[in-house]
Amino acid sequence: MELNCPDWTLLQTRAGAEAAPDEHLLTFLSLHALAERRATAANFPLVHASSLHAPSRHTRLEAEVRSSGASLVALQDIDGYERWWAPTMKRLGYDMAVAPRSDDPGVL
Repeated sequence: MELNCPDWTLLQTRAGAEAAPDEHLLTFLSLHALAERRATAANFPLVHASSLHAPSRHTRLEAEVRSSGASLVALQDIDGYERWWAPTMKRLGYDMAVAPRSDDPGVL
């Protein structure tokens, strides 16, 4: 299946991926990932610092995506996509297309 998103930048495609157990079932997961530069104690004073730490949040987000088994995953408010998201989603077997935010080009 080819992604048709003319205004988006296709980062990677999934080649040779296995079909879902029920190939007619489409499941969808939407996650607000909270961009790293927004995950600060100043922005979230009541949240424990370890919960804002990017590596621990990434581990939990990856586990959530993996356990969902979703056909389609929509991620909002992400940064570091080339460093972390692109390789992680590829490892999980997903294609990834991105569209920068109009109000903050460094965040997708």
